[in-house]
Amino acid sequence: MKILMVTMALGSGGAETHIVELSRALCRAGHDVTVASAGGVFASELEACGIRHVTLPLADKRPASVTESYRGLKKLISEGNFDVVHGHARIPNFILSLVRRSVDFRFVTTAHLDFAVNALWRRISDWGERTLAVSDDIKEYLVREYGTPADNIDITINGIDMEKFSPDTDYSGVMSEFGLDSAHRRAVYISRIDHDRSAPAFMLCEAAPGLARRYGDLDIVIVGAGDDFERLTAAAEEANKAAGRRIVTLCGARSDINRFCAMADVFIGVSRSALEAMACGAPVIVAGNQGYLGIFGEEKLETARLTNFCCRGCEMPSAELISRDLCALLDADSDELRKIGDYGRETVRQYYSADRMAKDYLGCYAKLGPSASHRRSDVLFCGYYGYGNIGDEASLECIVGAIFAECPSVRMTVLSANPDTFGKKLGIRAFSRMSPFTVLREISRTNVLVFGGGTLLQDKTSMRSLRYYAWILRAAARRGKKIYVYANGVGPLRKSGSRKAVRRALAGADYISVRENSSADALTAAGVSPDKIHISADPVFLMEKPDGAEIAAVREKVGISGEYFAVSLRDFAGRGGDFDGRGEDFDGRISRAVRDIAAEHGLTPVFAVMQDGEDRELNTQICAMSGDGALTAPVLSAREMTALFAGARFTLGMRLHSVILSAAVGTGAVALSYDPKVDALCEYLGFDAPADARSFTAEQLVSAARVLCTDGAKADGEANGDTGCADVCERIKMLREKALGDVHTVLEMTGRA
Repeated sequence: MKILMVTMALGSGGAETHIVELSRALCRAGHDVTVASAGGVFASELEACGIRHVTLPLADKRPASVTESYRGLKKLISEGNFDVVHGHARIPNFILSLVRRSVDFRFVTTAHLDFAVNALWRRISDWGERTLAVSDDIKEYLVREYGTPADNIDITINGIDMEKFSPDTDYSGVMSEFGLDSAHRRAVYISRIDHDRSAPAFMLCEAAPGLARRYGDLDIVIVGAGDDFERLTAAAEEANKAAGRRIVTLCGARSDINRFCAMADVFIGVSRSALEAMACGAPVIVAGNQGYLGIFGEEKLETARLTNFCCRGCEMPSAELISRDLCALLDADSDELRKIGDYGRETVRQYYSADRMAKDYLGCYAKLGPSASHRRSDVLFCGYYGYGNIGDEASLECIVGAIFAECPSVRMTVLSANPDTFGKKLGIRAFSRMSPFTVLREISRTNVLVFGGGTLLQDKTSMRSLRYYAWILRAAARRGKKIYVYANGVGPLRKSGSRKAVRRALAGADYISVRENSSADALTAAGVSPDKIHISADPVFLMEKPDGAEIAAVREKVGISGEYFAVSLRDFAGRGGDFDGRGEDFDGRISRAVRDIAAEHGLTPVFAVMQDGEDRELNTQICAMSGDGALTAPVLSAREMTALFAGARFTLGMRLHSVILSAAVGTGAVALSYDPKVDALCEYLGFDAPADARSFTAEQLVSAARVLCTDGAKADGEANGDTGCADVCERIKMLREKALGDVHTVLEMTGRA
């Protein structure tokens, strides 16, 4: 991934070190990281690791500096093609929110501290699409003070580089630099010396004269700089004067913090500094402006972890408390100190490594939903979307989910008959497919037109439908867009004019994939070169199998109490005909078959309505004719319908995607064909030839169901070891791989593979 980190500055401090260690860990994991800030002592360290640093006045609140930062970030992001932009402070976050109004990017933030909040900060603060908080109480702060949804917040850690912060670190150079006596013991304190963080430093100066009298071999080393440094300098001089020797040494801002941690016999500090000292094996007194935890040990781990070692909610620090615990450690024997230090280092290794922190961040990025904020798109989907057809909507859901899983930064838009709700459901932008102006505008704004899946190129429904889709394909070609005909079902194309229209429409396609052989034959018959046609698979084969909880939830929603089989019917031309010689039309034959199957196997028939507007009346009518125990499912989402099929003993399906979804989750199917595409699918899957919807007998369906119930209904082989099931399982695995190959091809066409 290409990641841009944006923060105020890279001077000394816990948040700054967090960003540096995170960037280094992400870089080690193979990601391309850029950092933008006002610079500081850590900027050169990043560049030495091969991490690009861009200097902008992000630490300055003056309007001229904010404007310069805005322009710089806008240019950087526009040209950088970043997968994620990650803000680390409120001012950069605010500027990024302004940039986001005109530039599309995925926006994530980290909350490092619980800063004071007022009405203005609440108004202008933007915590991005998702937020990482460095402790549980910071998460509570975001929810309480900013109203950030708790589900949008992930917890991370202050990750420590265990190799850099090690007991074996050579610190002789800083000992010489500051004239420290190697025979003395050292109490080290590290923090930014700002008025809201420096209290323990002043308390150490207050306690120093008394400590000097008790321990003639003690040096107190304070590392850090900030707006309170001048006042601290005066306090240190006064302490040294009262002690009669230099007991307090001020070292200012440093980037070689690891050497000061390694030199500590005892360490005083909070948050990242405390963890870095623990990684070096030093006994640590956890003390900061917000609270005092004291000597860190196993009994204090839970409290420390809940506040990210910041002591929020603990008793407040004082010179007396710090002096008491310093004396306890300085008086302890070497074995006890070693045990304390070893436990601290093991705690860091187990809970606070930099690599684990990087995994937290990557996990957060993976939770980003597809973006709905962009104006231009990498991919524009065109298909039979927004009409409530679960098969087509499941196809798009699988395509979108698979593309996003491979590359979260891909910007996706869909043309839909119901854009207001359809886009929100998928988390992508949606526009009306009915407005020619809107369709042409979105084609102009995209890089790749993804045409399908679904059966779009056919003249059975109407010539009007075929002309509509052909117009879109030609419009994209005229505008020089890449065109991917994605896992289409094609045909029938009964008229010569239809075949000519398809041939012309596909002349500008860059890649054509179809979901089975009969669709490829239909295109070849229309005059499309066989060399351009690739046999793929319906994207629904990418649907993840629902787990037990999802199946239980849909059972409860439908009202299913025992074992069941699913039935999915649709109307078709000739439904009222009598083909079996008994005087029964389709309705009589199918309802008799459902009753007989239910009685023979003790199963509840559950009617699955795949397209509510077209199928509900028929399914409800047949359900009423199928016995008192039969159920008709309410309106279900694509995922819920998949769970319904996953929990069924088998499926009796007419709708093409009722058979595909069942196969995708390992449920066997008795297919009832009303259209050649159903026959073609069953042949491609290796299923038995389907019964003809116009001429089947009830006994034919009962016999097919008996085979499934006896030999095992699961195509994934779970129910038994039947070799036929194993063959189907292998075929479905192959189809999933083909469907995933289509996703990779889309990404290659966008340039984001």
